[in-house]
Amino acid sequence: MTMLDLPFMRQAALACVLLAFVLAPLGTEVIRRRIVFVDLALAQIAALGAAIGTAVDWDPIATSVVFTLIGAGLLSVPATSTRLPQEAVMGMVYAVASAAAVLVVAKTPHGDADFLHLLFGNILAVTDRQLAVLAGLAVGVAVWRAVTRRLDPSAISPAAAFVFYLLLGGSIAAAIRSAGVLMVFTYLVAPALAIRILGVERVAGAVAVATAAACGVLGLWGSYQWDLPSGSAIVAAFGLWLALVAGMASFMRRSAGSLG
Repeated sequence: MTMLDLPFMRQAALACVLLAFVLAPLGTEVIRRRIVFVDLALAQIAALGAAIGTAVDWDPIATSVVFTLIGAGLLSVPATSTRLPQEAVMGMVYAVASAAAVLVVAKTPHGDADFLHLLFGNILAVTDRQLAVLAGLAVGVAVWRAVTRRLDPSAISPAAAFVFYLLLGGSIAAAIRSAGVLMVFTYLVAPALAIRILGVERVAGAVAVATAAACGVLGLWGSYQWDLPSGSAIVAAFGLWLALVAGMASFMRRSAGSLG
């Protein structure tokens, strides 16, 4: 029996691919704008919303989306409009949201299990509804990419930045429930880092999606083969890919230097 013979594993593999189409293109933009802390802050705000929704028996996805969209709106305020360093504000948002999520989860009947679920999600239990939401977001991200590709990156208006933050926040909130904070952050950042290391920015979108989907499915396969936690295995697969890319880039630079 192979991994794809199991219906829930097919669902999980499809979720891994859809997460790549949703998060990897957004991650390349996050790295380009040098706002990685926004990822962490919004992911933790989404986790806090999901925790509160679970604790008070509301829809965790809806609560997470509301919290994240509010946070995205606040974080999209240009740094020039305040005297506060934006990185410091985002760092404090991340820290406070993390602490609040832990406090909320601690009061639930299954605190430890709920906390692990916030961190790593449960990709094996992804539902048809969650897949439909991810598919819709993938279409939205594709449309956003098609529109912004024609714009001059140095002339992005505050309104366009606000739309990007809302799209990023909504995508993170939708992905958190099935993937967890760590996997969502990894899907956003790891492919973009690999692109920077390889220097293939011209085809960043396609490379980011392809590598994220491959790492996600390979990590899932590894968790099936060796009976490992799926979320951790997927994050580890991304880490191994980054290490391989960094090693290849270093080897190529040394080879070019020796030939020169």
